[in-house]
Amino acid sequence: MVVLDMANAGGLSVSEWVQNLQNYYWTREEVEEKLERLMVKAFGSVYEMSKGDMKMSAHIYAISKVGEAMRG
Repeated sequence: MVVLDMANAGGLSVSEWVQNLQNYYWTREEVEEKLERLMVKAFGSVYEMSKGDMKMSAHIYAISKVGEAMRG
């Protein structure tokens, strides 16, 4: 389930909708590069926090990223 949640978040991160909101458009190669970098970093962060509970760590990581985004 954690992998699916992270995949959904990663897909949204590079979606056309997000690019349209930012008025910034990427090539397919840029999307693949940015998505891989983002997902590897996110997985690493969740794994470091996990101590055995990846699902809870993924939720904590996601909430922290929302908090960062809200602060600007």
